[in-house]
Amino acid sequence: MFYGDVLLLGIGDDKKDQIWRYGNGLLNTTCCKLDNDIFIFFSRLKEEIDLDKLEELGFSVNHLYKNWKDDFWRVWRGEENELGFPPHAPDCAQ
Repeated sequence: MFYGDVLLLGIGDDKKDQIWRYGNGLLNTTCCKLDNDIFIFFSRLKEEIDLDKLEELGFSVNHLYKNWKDDFWRVWRGEENELGFPPHAPDCAQ
């Protein structure tokens, strides 16, 4: 997947639950099928940090953290310790 590509979900009887990609990505095609089952497709996805975007925003990976049970990333805006990492997440008990 590339920026600007679109995911499409099949809903007709012949394409039900199929996942398609519309765009010009690596396969150099306009439309291609990615999977036959939406649940299998999403189970294979992985979370990835866009390092170029972080740099553009003025952050490093060391500024990102998650609190216990968070399902999203937070940005540390406090002081760093001698290793360059936040000393603790601000919402965590010390």
